[in-house]
Amino acid sequence: MKKVAILGRGPSIKSLCSEVASDCEHFILMNDHRATVKNEALRSALKGKKNYIISNIQKTGFSKEVIESINVEKCIINRLTPDYDLWNIHKEKQRKHSEGGHLDSNDTLPFLNEDEPYLFSWRGPPGRNTLGMRTSTGMPIEHMPDSCEEYLKPVYRDRIICNCSFYATLYAIIQLKATELTYFGVDFYNHLNIKKKWFIDSPKYLSKEWRDLRLIYEGEHMKILWEKYLTEQFPNVSYKFYTNAINFKTSKKNIIINYVK
Repeated sequence: MKKVAILGRGPSIKSLCSEVASDCEHFILMNDHRATVKNEALRSALKGKKNYIISNIQKTGFSKEVIESINVEKCIINRLTPDYDLWNIHKEKQRKHSEGGHLDSNDTLPFLNEDEPYLFSWRGPPGRNTLGMRTSTGMPIEHMPDSCEEYLKPVYRDRIICNCSFYATLYAIIQLKATELTYFGVDFYNHLNIKKKWFIDSPKYLSKEWRDLRLIYEGEHMKILWEKYLTEQFPNVSYKFYTNAINFKTSKKNIIINYVK
C-alpha cells in the first residue's frame, strides 16, 4: 500500500507532525505554502520527504521560498498538455454568467451566477499554459498526465468547481500510484456561512458577498468531488482527512474523517 499526503492551507494543517507523517514518503503541496515552510514544526515534517508542488494557472505555488526550503521533486501545473484549438472550440461554447451561467447548487445552496466550467479548459489558455514552462528558480513545470482527462470530463460537465484538490488527488493516484491518501489543511472554507437572504436575493456578481458564496460553493463542491466522483472512479483507494470541518459527513466507507481543533 503506497501512502501519499496532500497538503492544503487551512488551519488543520497544524495537525501535521513528523509522527503522523512518518509513514508517508510522498507529499503534495497545493498552491502557495510559503507560510507552511516558515513554520518550523511543519517544515520538519517535510524534511527528508519527496515533495511535489501542484499549482493553479497563477503559478503562485512555485515560489522560491518553498523550493529552496524543502526537497522538491517536481513542480506540476493543474493543466494538461496544451491544445489551443480544442481549448478555443469549447471556450466559445462556455455560457457566461450574463447568459444565465451558473454552478450546480446541489439542491442546497443559494443560486450563484458564474461563468460555467467548460470541457478542455485544462488544455489552455494560450500564453499561460505553454510547453517548456519553468519556475523562477529554473525548475521545469510539468503538466498533468493526459490520462487524467477522462476523470475531469464528468466533473466539468456537471458544473462542479474543480480546484487543485482534485488535480492533486488524480496526480497521486495516477502518477504516484497511491492507494492511501491523507489530507491535512483541507477545511472546505468552513469559516464562511450562508446568509438566508441569499436564497431570495443572490449576491451581485463579483461583489464581496458573491465572492464569499463562491468560496462556500467551492468548499461544498470539494466534498462532492470525493463523495460522488473520486470514490466511484477509484473505489479501491482510501481517503483520510485531518480537518476541522465538522460539517463534513460521508456515507462512503473509504473516506475516513478525523476531526481536529
